Amino acid sequence: MLRTDSEPALQASYDRLVDVVAAGAPGLLYVGNAMLPRHVVLILPGDGDRTLDVYDPGDGRVSHLRRDDFVGRRLALSAWDVP
Repeated sequence: MLRTDSEPALQASYDRLVDVVAAGAPGLLYVGNAMLPRHVVLILPGDGDRTLDVYDPGDGRVSHLRRDDFVGRRLALSAWDVP
């Protein structure tokens, strides 16, 4: 559960996600609002740039999710912002 985490905790969570996918395995990220998760996106295996590549099934595109957007709860993934 990340939605109530502090900024330092969200920074650590983002870094952990980057490390997990850097090993070659994909990950799942639930996104939503401040109350509930509403949507699931796929975090793709990384390419070493410390930015998450996210496949959003809501629009069928892969986008880059930067650390400051993750920490600032500005995900903009299928209109959901909170990790």
